[in-house]
Amino acid sequence: MKLILVICFLLINFNLFTQEITWRRSTENNEPKELRLFRSTQVINLPSAETYEKGDFEYEISHRFIPAVDEKGKFFGLDGPANIRFSLSYAPTHRMTLTVGRANVDGNIDFALKYKLIQLMGELFPSQFSIRFGTGWATNFPSSQRKLFDSKNFQFYAQGIFNTLYERTFGIGFVPTYLYNSNVYSLKRYYSFTLGSYIQVYLSDKWSAILEWNPTVTGYRNKFNPVAFGFELDTGGGHFFKFILSNSVDLNTSHFANGADKQFLKSSPSFGFNLTRILK
Repeated sequence: MKLILVICFLLINFNLFTQEITWRRSTENNEPKELRLFRSTQVINLPSAETYEKGDFEYEISHRFIPAVDEKGKFFGLDGPANIRFSLSYAPTHRMTLTVGRANVDGNIDFALKYKLIQLMGELFPSQFSIRFGTGWATNFPSSQRKLFDSKNFQFYAQGIFNTLYERTFGIGFVPTYLYNSNVYSLKRYYSFTLGSYIQVYLSDKWSAILEWNPTVTGYRNKFNPVAFGFELDTGGGHFFKFILSNSVDLNTSHFANGADKQFLKSSPSFGFNLTRILK
């Protein structure tokens, strides 16, 4: 049944993929001109420095199928089960984004604020820098073990996001992340500091290839560093579809920043996708 739903979902979106439309920022308002180095506000799990136009909304639905792609009887992992996240973002200004989301893992509800601080309009390496703050709230603990609003259920993170673009083809990003209370199941409050990075290569007006890595520099880590690669399809109209293979099946920043369960290259990855749509 799950496989049938996934196939139907992909077939429905196929019609959107074939639309010959291109998303461009509106020039009808009086907002200052903004750099646009990355087409999407999120790379795979790590954010880009991009923000929306004032008043825009963005809806996201993401899946990470837990079985590995080579697991027998799981049809490349698509028979599931899967980790799922929904989110909605809003831009109160052209440089600020507010997000609320929920993942089925731990019933995790997340809130985030991203603000673009600096942009440099250089010809060779145009650059921009944003900051992002957020919290994750684990809501699925049995009440007999822990109260809903127990402080141990909350995680907090801060990110700096640096992006640059070379020859309008090679997007490069660095995302240092500090996560407090990395493991909500532990009585001790750990922290994690990671130095995420990614490369996005624009192959055409619609397609790009992505490689993302988020190594832990110091603090708590769940076994291994998350690595992901895949392709992004920009169908226009602010609609993005990312096809992903990764050793991490986590989605929320507060989960993803504390590591992965299996080692990249020494074990088979799991398949996933991100689907986002900007609502103007």
